[in-house]
Amino acid sequence: MARSLSLATLRVLRRGPARSVPPGPDRPAGRLVWIHCPDRENLAALAGLGPALKRELDANLLITLNKPPAESMSGAFTRDIPADQIQAARGFLDHWRPDLLMWAGGAFRPVLIAETDNRAMGRILIDAREDRIWVEGGGWLPGLTRSVLDRFSDALAVDADAAQRLRRAGMAADRIHISGPLVAPHPVPACNERDRADLAQTLGPRPIWLAAQVPMAELADILVAAQIALQRAHRLLLILSPAQSGDGAAMASAVRAAGLTVAVRSDGGDPLPDTEVYLADHPGELGLWYRLSPLTYLGGTLRGLGETVHPHDPAVLGSVVIHGPRASATAFGLGSMGGTRSVQDGVDLGHAVESLLSPDRAALIAHAAWVATTAGAEAANLIATAAAQALARVDA
Repeated sequence: MARSLSLATLRVLRRGPARSVPPGPDRPAGRLVWIHCPDRENLAALAGLGPALKRELDANLLITLNKPPAESMSGAFTRDIPADQIQAARGFLDHWRPDLLMWAGGAFRPVLIAETDNRAMGRILIDAREDRIWVEGGGWLPGLTRSVLDRFSDALAVDADAAQRLRRAGMAADRIHISGPLVAPHPVPACNERDRADLAQTLGPRPIWLAAQVPMAELADILVAAQIALQRAHRLLLILSPAQSGDGAAMASAVRAAGLTVAVRSDGGDPLPDTEVYLADHPGELGLWYRLSPLTYLGGTLRGLGETVHPHDPAVLGSVVIHGPRASATAFGLGSMGGTRSVQDGVDLGHAVESLLSPDRAALIAHAAWVATTAGAEAANLIATAAAQALARVDA
């Protein structure tokens, strides 16, 4: 009773102005799935649900955001979320007539969610995170969070902590499932398969590591690392990819000055058995080098302005990611799950390469990174399945 009285009190306080249909395009024909996105950081990940929803539900996609302006996105409508007032909520719902609401975490808008009660639509929580399970502007009313949660048939939590928070807030345990985090889809870098096969045959079993998109400011560190690692594996080959194509000649000169043998790809030559550094100065070939090298250093993360390539690019292809202290939150996030190796300088990088030449050690890190970078696809499939089940209950 306390829960219903709390929500009834809030509804009285938020009757709002006269109803008006929100501006925007007409509702498309067919099913419409409405996803509320708590912030723009999650927008790409949520929009990435589109293919899975199309496959499972044959549905159109509407995404609402907390902060204007709403942006257009391929394959989805994007709108600002209506004010948490009765008339604004009714105008929005009358215009769009969604078949399913997928609320991606808090903050919950209790009046808007309650206005979905008398409509033929499913309601599930997705990508629920521990720090986003709260009611906007209504925490002072007893039992309000539980009243809001009662309206969702299922909740997909990102981890056990989020699931526990939902249970403490009053949601039944049998409606809570752990899906893992939803992450933005990341395309696999392409490569020329004939080039890959030819180079793989040329290189044979040689140990290889890649320094990807290295700025000139880091070249000295990379060469120090190469010299240290060569002490353990004299046949080791460094594939050196410059961040700026115009730096190729200067890099080749610096490599020779350091006493290392170098072959330059733009000169048309393949690495020879005694080549210690292969200068990969053709643009657009990183997908090739990720596939050939079991280890990849992210250029720009030691002395540059930050990583010059996305850490998921090598990780999704099974290449162990090594990075310096200037890497992005994405790289450090992979590291927190055991999916990268962090270094501080050229000497540290050399020892990391030396250590990771052991296939067993590299395999553990590569597997952890692969699991982390592909987890979003599994979460998307679980969410799409839950959405299909929610719609089936509505249709029954």
